[in-house]
Amino acid sequence: MRPRARIEVEVCDETKTKALYEALLVEASNPPDPTRGEMRVEKRETRIIIDVDARDYSSARALLNASLTLLATLWDTLREVDASVQKENRS
Repeated sequence: MRPRARIEVEVCDETKTKALYEALLVEASNPPDPTRGEMRVEKRETRIIIDVDARDYSSARALLNASLTLLATLWDTLREVDASVQKENRS
C-alpha cells in the first residue's frame, strides 16, 4: 500500500489563492525526483488542496515537507508584498 496524504488550506483571498496555486502547480508538474511519488494540486475558490501519493513513508514525508515549505515561503512573500504596498500607499 502506497502512503497518501492530503493538505487543505483555506486562504480567504482569491488573488492570493490563485498565486499560491500557480506556484504549487509548477512544483507538482516538475518534481525533483518523480520516482518518489507524485503531488497533485487543486484550487477550489479560496481553498488549495494538495494530494500526495508516494512510494514509501520517507518519500511521503519529503513531498509533504517540500509542499509545506514552499507554501509557507510563498505566503510570507505575499504578506511582505502586501505590507510594502500598504506602506507605499500611506506615503
